[in-house]
Amino acid sequence: MSDIINSLFPINHKESTLFNTKLDSDLLEKELRINSVEHFDKYFSYHTVRKISATKINKIEKLVKEQDSKELALLITSLFSDESQHYKVLYRIETLIKNIEEIHERNFFYEFLFENFELVPDSKKDMYGLDYRIRLIELTASILNKDLENDNEKISLQLAENLDIYQLCHFTRKFKDDKLYKKQFEKSIAIKAQEFEIENPFYKDPVNSPNKMIMHYWKLGNGAEFNKYIEKTIINEKNIKLLIRNFPTFWNNSYFGALEQENYEYMKKLIDVDFIYKKISEFNPELLKSVDFGTYEFSSVDECTIEENLEQFIYWYKKDKDSMKYFLSKQ
Repeated sequence: MSDIINSLFPINHKESTLFNTKLDSDLLEKELRINSVEHFDKYFSYHTVRKISATKINKIEKLVKEQDSKELALLITSLFSDESQHYKVLYRIETLIKNIEEIHERNFFYEFLFENFELVPDSKKDMYGLDYRIRLIELTASILNKDLENDNEKISLQLAENLDIYQLCHFTRKFKDDKLYKKQFEKSIAIKAQEFEIENPFYKDPVNSPNKMIMHYWKLGNGAEFNKYIEKTIINEKNIKLLIRNFPTFWNNSYFGALEQENYEYMKKLIDVDFIYKKISEFNPELLKSVDFGTYEFSSVDECTIEENLEQFIYWYKKDKDSMKYFLSKQ
């Protein structure tokens, strides 16, 4: 018993003990032990700092049941007012998205979120590079996709109407192809893409993962218009680099790898590579001469610069054309 007491409770002096057992307070402090005066409070404390009020979380559930949008908006704004609590609040909202069982309450909460995303901070990103709004969008889509008990077509289409093209891509990718209404999302992506400005190419941020998805559905929906847009945006070498940069793998949301052959082959399905090569010859003919596909080498595992990705495009283009010539010569 004495050992338990002396182990649990701190001593105030080297020679001061409970049950006449001597303990070395210096050693306890050095080892961060629980029975050190210096460290006891770190193990046993009761406080409300940086804790989310369970009362507020319960109130969210109550307001959802009552379908009170106004009070719900005020409460969520209050919860997100403390920046240090953002991630915890996000987790709580995600839990509600997953666990609301009553269909009308669930749909109300989903619609409320999608109509009021300005309440959710978008400046923070998780380890996968997703901001908080995108996380909620993808989670909601996943729940709707996996729900086989209810007809979720109407609510899914309603939610999609509130999203911009990038958010819509994240929403769409979570639905399986067996959901026939997914085609409506894909058509919407192609329609929304028509709003992009030539002076501000949508592909200029290669880190933005939906870019290739936009290219895919825009080309599928209106290939001629998509090709025309790409051609009009290729006004300099910089834009060529940015366009190509969208196709290498972006590893761990931190660095771009090489433009591998499979990346190039996929690019060929979306982009007129003959046109791109021709524009490179206009802007930088010396670069074309410097890349000899017979001797050019690059690493498939190292980080690559945007200039290296451009060189790799030239390499694959030349190699592809040479292979085609060889194939035709054998016919």
